[in-house]
Amino acid sequence: MENTNTSIPQGEIQESPALKKQRLEHFKSLYYFFKSKRDTDIKLFDDFKQFRKRDIEELNSLICNKINIHKCLTTTSNVTIGLDNGEILPFGTWESFMLHDWNTAATTKYISIEWDFNLLLENQYDENIPQTHTVRVRMGNGLKPSEMIQVLFQGGEEHELEEARSQMVCKIDFVNAQICTEIKDIVNRWYQSLPKNSSEQKLIPILAKNSQKLRQLITTLIILSGVILCQGIFKVYFLYENSPTSSKDELFLFFKLFTYSIVILYMFYVTGRFYSDRIMRKTVNRFKRYPMFEFTKGDENMEAQIKSKNSKLITQLFWGIVISILANGATVGISELLKLIK
Repeated sequence: MENTNTSIPQGEIQESPALKKQRLEHFKSLYYFFKSKRDTDIKLFDDFKQFRKRDIEELNSLICNKINIHKCLTTTSNVTIGLDNGEILPFGTWESFMLHDWNTAATTKYISIEWDFNLLLENQYDENIPQTHTVRVRMGNGLKPSEMIQVLFQGGEEHELEEARSQMVCKIDFVNAQICTEIKDIVNRWYQSLPKNSSEQKLIPILAKNSQKLRQLITTLIILSGVILCQGIFKVYFLYENSPTSSKDELFLFFKLFTYSIVILYMFYVTGRFYSDRIMRKTVNRFKRYPMFEFTKGDENMEAQIKSKNSKLITQLFWGIVISILANGATVGISELLKLIK
């Protein structure tokens, strides 16, 4: 009887999936260690959030705590602050960033933070090969339309324009995918916990979102004033003018009143459109959000100015709507006065 058992030739021993994964990570560690090119994961954030100095400190603490769980050979962090006056403040260490005096009239345009660290991870194929990871977080989208066009036509990567338009970008160059996922989750949870930029302006986002409906409401109120006025004029006409003596005269009278109605209502429609557009242009379109950063003295001053200006614009919008409502009452009064004229 033949022996059906076949021996596996030397050099062809099958490896477990876990061992294959460790060998791959070992190869990637060596490759990236010498070539300095790693995989990249990019996460874009588009909610309107407000970034304060203590929030940045919290993010640094969360990431550093995650790094320190593992055996870290080296870790560096640097911060770059861009101001609206064209000044750029690079900080090579976190300590220099913390000790900086922010008593300046300039407002913050963007903040960029980078953490670079080398880890020796346990249960790897070769635990003596460090794995280099880099985390970059950029807050602020201070690009002007002309600058966005320049980014678009520079011939760079397709995602660069999306990064430039986002409120915040988290970019991770990694070797170990698990480390990348954990850090990205930390950044995402931190971002979701931030206060909304318009937390004290609850009415303003609603007005901005429904500006078209508000414009239509004001226009309709003005047209309604025209309808009320037409009704008053026609009542006076029928009360104090001779009634038509024939059906032909009735048809002519109806045509004349219908024509006058169209002219009057069109005039009120044009007036309503002009008035509503003016209100939108003078109020809703001039609303501004609070500064997304709360770092410098200029940021605090800008927030106070925007808060005061938005309050005045809301008051103007309120009186604009009140005037359009009072116009209906005025036309009712005019209609009643016409009845007294004999």
